[in-house]
Amino acid sequence: KPSPRGFELALEQLGGAPAAAVVGDNVHHDLPAAVALGTPFIRIRGGRLQADETPAVPIPVVEVGSFCDVPKAIASVAGPRTGAL
Repeated sequence: KPSPRGFELALEQLGGAPAAAVVGDNVHHDLPAAVALGTPFIRIRGGRLQADETPAVPIPVVEVGSFCDVPKAIASVAGPRTGAL
């Protein structure tokens, strides 16, 4: 990160479709990867980076308080999906 290549390789190896969203807590590394992929970003606010502001970007960004909130956040930014990753 912030290069999207790691995500692309993982999807290739898994035979998956483009990701519904990139999930992370770091706006300095995770968010630029999501922007480069053109996919929504789910930010988990917590830990040492929680005070960092989320910059304006041209992709949807949803902030959540914990991993438990991630599935609902993904559903809020992803349209209906077919197939499995």
